[in-house]
Amino acid sequence: MAEALAALGLASNIVQFIDFGLKTTSEIKEIYSSASGLTSEITTLNDIATEHRKTVASLQKSTDDNGPRLSQEDIELKTLATKTVITARKLEDIIDPLRTHNAKPRVRDAVTKGWKSWRSKDKLETVTKELQSYKSVLDTRLLINVRFTEIADTLQLPRSNENMHEPVWDTNAVRNVLRWLKEAPLGRWLVIVDSIDDPEWGVRNLIPVSTKGTVIITSQLQNANTLFPKGSEILEVYTMNDAEAKTLLLRDIETPTLADEERQASQEIVELLGNLPLAVDLARAVITNSRHRERAVRGYLNDLQYRKDIVLKKTGLKGLTQYQKTLSNVWDISIKAVQTHSFSAANLLKFLSFLDPYAVQDEMWRLASQGLQELREDGLVDNNNFPKWLEALLRHNGSWCDSLYEDDLRWLQTYSLVRPLTGEWSGVSMHRLVQWRSQDEILRDEYKSWTMWTILFQAAVSIRLLEEAFEFRRHMIVHLNCLQQLPLTSTIDEYNWIFGRLYADEGWWDEAEKLQVDVMEKRTAKLGPDHPNTLRSMANLASTYWKQGR
Repeated sequence: MAEALAALGLASNIVQFIDFGLKTTSEIKEIYSSASGLTSEITTLNDIATEHRKTVASLQKSTDDNGPRLSQEDIELKTLATKTVITARKLEDIIDPLRTHNAKPRVRDAVTKGWKSWRSKDKLETVTKELQSYKSVLDTRLLINVRFTEIADTLQLPRSNENMHEPVWDTNAVRNVLRWLKEAPLGRWLVIVDSIDDPEWGVRNLIPVSTKGTVIITSQLQNANTLFPKGSEILEVYTMNDAEAKTLLLRDIETPTLADEERQASQEIVELLGNLPLAVDLARAVITNSRHRERAVRGYLNDLQYRKDIVLKKTGLKGLTQYQKTLSNVWDISIKAVQTHSFSAANLLKFLSFLDPYAVQDEMWRLASQGLQELREDGLVDNNNFPKWLEALLRHNGSWCDSLYEDDLRWLQTYSLVRPLTGEWSGVSMHRLVQWRSQDEILRDEYKSWTMWTILFQAAVSIRLLEEAFEFRRHMIVHLNCLQQLPLTSTIDEYNWIFGRLYADEGWWDEAEKLQVDVMEKRTAKLGPDHPNTLRSMANLASTYWKQGR
């Protein structure tokens, strides 16, 4: 039952471990470098060990729990999960020597002993590389599934899971989309496949073959045109030279009055950024909006050198390309710049990173502002733990007051941290690296709260979609699927009935059934079989069965 959701749940467990593992390697390293025997350090080390054991237990259960039949995709996911369990054991060997319940004089000894043992076996490099490789594989799988399913739903194509024994590029959603593009009943089309720098994972199978449309591929590979059996036109885009890069960097500054020291700093900046247009333009935005523009170029150079020499080494980005490292470095400075200008905008960026980064529609905020009032009336909002800044962004006086939201978005767009979306549903999009860097800003003990706020926000949107804006539902499904990638807490139980109904209304039967069965069982156990809420949950599940003809 609910094979698709089970696979997504397994993927979620893997994602949770990978994110935890990458943060852990960085955190242990940081504790070692500053270990002083403080109680907070003992607590952190013990918390890491406890959380690690829970994560591994969840992963192990996923690999042991075999259903009556396994699809090729299930097998691949379980193989990946098994590999992550092996890596988890390696990480456990690193963590255990660091744990201590003794007095603080023993902390530094324990940390030093554990660290030397780890370093002598070169485990840091091994674990980091393994985690990065798993993340790459899973990101690709999830991205393909989510994107093609969204396209299929937009085109109102079938998305049933009657044949699960197929590789990821041969799922129903992929086949139906490619078939639609080949036949193109509505005219010509354009498909853009971005950043294909590793064709070995099977991207050839995802490129539509048809005379009715155009495919554009962006790649750093010299032979990317071989992805097209019948050939293609090649357009090479060259890197800017030093002069062009400096012109872009200083575009908004009166260069005749620029001090020689600042000019020299601008040359060093473009060299460090490899003359990459996007990176240079991001640097320009920070320099232009600096409160001390007369020394902004030198200040940016200092920040850039610090991030390059310290931050990137500490956060374990060895699995990224040089291009990705450069952008991550620059975006990190941009995020810090936003924090100096607007606390609310900085929090909005973090919050957006928990939603689907490819499209966060303004309509969600309008619906959430209304739905939040509805959830409050039902006693489903803990006002004491709901953040004031998010409350302000969702102000509702008869209609959504979007002025504060627009003000915060302006800061994020100024620093190119989000990009505006136009079309039927306006909104913003976010690069995956910005999403990752934004979440990395959140402290470990605050992560649960951000997850809870995201769940509540999506519940507020979803409860309104049960009554209005039906045409927006298919877009909201994508965001609900992103919830499966979060380390969910029991908080989501209060809203599963809402998510289950929305899934059912959109024909996502497996997902709806899974949630509705869970709600019914928990309400029966907690409230009894005859309680009105229990009976309502039974009615919702019965409706889902009836709509399927069961």
